[in-house]
Amino acid sequence: MKKKVIHFITALIIYGLIGWLMTYFLEDENHNPWFFILFWAVSMALAELFIFEKIRNRKKK
Repeated sequence: MKKKVIHFITALIIYGLIGWLMTYFLEDENHNPWFFILFWAVSMALAELFIFEKIRNRKKK
């Protein structure tokens, strides 16, 4: 359980930085770029934890 929490927090940080870079370089006309960054980071971290990790583990076997 502790490993999953650490994995989730790390994914939040990484995807948060990617979301910030996307809003910075694409110069999107979002009214609230922080909402996009937060939504992107949380949704991708959850997808990483529940979907991508399971697919990666199945490919290893």
